[in-house]
Amino acid sequence: GQLTIEPHGKEGMRDRNISMRQVLTALQKGSVNQGPSLDECGDWRCRIRKRVSGRLVRVIVAIHGMRFLYVISVH
Repeated sequence: GQLTIEPHGKEGMRDRNISMRQVLTALQKGSVNQGPSLDECGDWRCRIRKRVSGRLVRVIVAIHGMRFLYVISVH
């Protein structure tokens, strides 16, 4: 599939000093702790969390058509 980081997600990464590697690790090895739920665009959204490099990384993603993963927010 394809991964896109939305501007709000990039802003969260920058503001919280979270690297792309930390986000990818959270996506690959983390667990869903909220959702999935259907959003207003018809996409499935969930929050994934994983402790990476001693930090808790939380990533909100939208799954579109089982081919596209949009990173909406990073905390």
